[in-house]
Amino acid sequence: MGQDHDRSNGHINGSSSAPDSPSLSPSAAASSPLSAYASPTPTSPSSTDQSSVADELEAVLDTLLTTPPSNSVNPTTASPTAAMQRLVELCKENEHRASFVQALNERRTGEVEVPCGATFDALGEAFSGILSVCEESKDVKHAKQMMVMSDTFYCVRTTDESVDDGMSGGKGDGRGKSESGGASEGEQVPGGKEGREYLQQRLKKHQLWTQRWFWEDALLTGVTEAFELSPQDCPWEDLEEASLHDHVLRVHMTVYAQLHAILMNMAQFGE
Repeated sequence: MGQDHDRSNGHINGSSSAPDSPSLSPSAAASSPLSAYASPTPTSPSSTDQSSVADELEAVLDTLLTTPPSNSVNPTTASPTAAMQRLVELCKENEHRASFVQALNERRTGEVEVPCGATFDALGEAFSGILSVCEESKDVKHAKQMMVMSDTFYCVRTTDESVDDGMSGGKGDGRGKSESGGASEGEQVPGGKEGREYLQQRLKKHQLWTQRWFWEDALLTGVTEAFELSPQDCPWEDLEEASLHDHVLRVHMTVYAQLHAILMNMAQFGE
């Protein structure tokens, strides 16, 4: 990490602004998140009403991105671990992964601080688990978006908190700790800014980044999306010589820009 760049933009199709976080509907606020997350016989995501799933995703994100008041012991509030497990289960369905990525992106306002400890740990486990689902289903689109957003969410470490150096195995079942422990005042921790650990650091050892097909597909989709944003307005054979030169140059520059973005992300994620 340690690079000075605009984290809110990312390298691949990042977004630097987002609307205000949507609030929970009255029906979602009145329900018990714990019963939804930890039910021994959960409703199959494929048969769940989409609006209900959207409300549940918002409740899960509330748990994974915020900390409840310390003087409030509410048995109906799901724990970060329960929220993480439910989120990974929901995201086994492609449409729910899309809803999760969209809901998470809407909560980005520049960079987003997440409480350290169990909350940040659970968020890292959730990202790792969903990336594993993306790997199994060859879902490059949402994996790319999560890769960008992992460079947005962070926690601020104190002197008595240790720093994870990434997930091992790519399945969210292994964690590494730095020998030096927490960050002292003025010390640079993984993430590039004083006292901050970015979510990206938790994902560097995920096995998805070792897959050649992922980076090849990420480049191909990036180039395709770039051209779709600015489509060719005239067939190549109808272009005049001077105009043809400009169009060829545009193609070369577009491909180069996407390749450069891919290489930057490969370097950040240790490949």
